[in-house]
Amino acid sequence: MICSLHEALRTLTCCPVLSLLACNPTRQRLGAGSALLQWGVELADSLSLPTRLEASPSGYGAYKKFGYEDIDVVDLKVTETWGVTNSAGSNWGANNAISLAGRAPDGVMRTVIMRRPAKDASV
Repeated sequence: MICSLHEALRTLTCCPVLSLLACNPTRQRLGAGSALLQWGVELADSLSLPTRLEASPSGYGAYKKFGYEDIDVVDLKVTETWGVTNSAGSNWGANNAISLAGRAPDGVMRTVIMRRPAKDASV
């Protein structure tokens, strides 16, 4: 398993990296995140570059919609490390990247290292 996105990137080709995309919870689901992501992928496509990111549990679905593919997972043992338990309704990413790594164990928050392949700028 890769320990961090930065470690993963050392083994990959040069590419733009989305380092953080966040929104106030009261303003989510209004399209701002998708608009920013669309701008970024269009820029990468115009340069025929792949892009990489580390997806939080809440952002995973949006990145899949934009063509990002799972390449690895980071399972953080939240309960074991800090004693925090997953409250009902919290998304800790247990169902993310199941085909790659299986369901995340209880007490673990999963982030997913993702890539979006380069698109041909001439298309």
